[in-house]
Amino acid sequence: MKAVTQPIRKYYKYQYSQFTRPNLSGYGLLGGGSFTCADDGTHSPAYYPLYKAFNGEMTGTYNQWISATAIGNVTIYNPKPINVSQFTITNGSSGGNYAIGNIEFYVSNDNVNYTYVTTYTASIFTAEYTHNIPISVNGYYKYYKLRIQSNQGTSSYCYVREIQMTAIEQEVIEGTSSDYDYYKDVTECQHISQPVRKYYKYQTSSWTQPVLTWNGLVNGSDFAVYASYEGTPAYYAFDDNASNYWSGGSIVSGNTIDYFIFSQNKLNISNWNYKISSNTYNRPEEGSIYGSNDNENWTLITSYSIERVAGTTTFDISMNANYYNYYKWHITSSSNGIPISGGKWSNGFRCNITLTATQQTIVEGTSSDYDFYKDITNYKAIV
Repeated sequence: MKAVTQPIRKYYKYQYSQFTRPNLSGYGLLGGGSFTCADDGTHSPAYYPLYKAFNGEMTGTYNQWISATAIGNVTIYNPKPINVSQFTITNGSSGGNYAIGNIEFYVSNDNVNYTYVTTYTASIFTAEYTHNIPISVNGYYKYYKLRIQSNQGTSSYCYVREIQMTAIEQEVIEGTSSDYDYYKDVTECQHISQPVRKYYKYQTSSWTQPVLTWNGLVNGSDFAVYASYEGTPAYYAFDDNASNYWSGGSIVSGNTIDYFIFSQNKLNISNWNYKISSNTYNRPEEGSIYGSNDNENWTLITSYSIERVAGTTTFDISMNANYYNYYKWHITSSSNGIPISGGKWSNGFRCNITLTATQQTIVEGTSSDYDFYKDITNYKAIV
């Protein structure tokens, strides 16, 4: 590397543009690469999930979010920081006590430390009424949290049709020495020794399924789960409470549901057991399970078709997997031409999950006993 006497100064500037809120058809990952939302798992009934308040549809019984409690916590995430100047929030199909009563607004850039912004108190409680709520935010933030309470807190539900935002989006681009907002001093390095070869090997051991109290953070927790539809929270499938079930909601026939699992240690799952809350129909369950190590490129592990017999509530999916950090349960069908009220899926996707698996960890090896190696080079800064 070329020696330098001073650090290299890199210049950066902020670029601003009008933010256009995407329309959602399901949930994404908080902290991921795309706009998404999340509530605290309390939406009721199961087919009124929060993302329905972000789908751009202003009519239809199911195109709204209904909180299952008098206060619903809504988290909105955008990968690029935004400055929201106005929220436009529309009441759902039921007014009165089911309308929006008041909303507290908070902002954050880490989804942990939140700063209070303001409180809006509604005065009109008509169904489908639109609240135009200006707010003044000092800075740009990736996370906005709305604490929405139903009118006077007298109802256990709050109906919200749609949540829109007027905002400016901020991104960082390269600047120049004469046009920049900030800079970083980057120091070049040089080798001070020959590469040192480090040896590593894989170690396998039995795995104990954790008991979850929340969904967790993908790439942040030891074990985390989430689902494309959460009528009840995804972690209910792993909370060790026989009375709680993850519900994928009552999804219109022809759609699919995806349930995702992340583990810091790679897992080789040999059996995927799921227990449903009840079973009154004879019909097949169909779907597939995939594995991935980057959450983008998925490998099909197995496809299954299980003939459900009325009265049976526990089912096993046996598979011959490799070791993966991510698993996706892709559920495609639970009907066999049997009429279900409203053409919706029913109890087939209220379930608990029990996994049989081994885990893989990485330990130090030796030159005579290893699975892979890395050549490590030491550097020192050139100043």
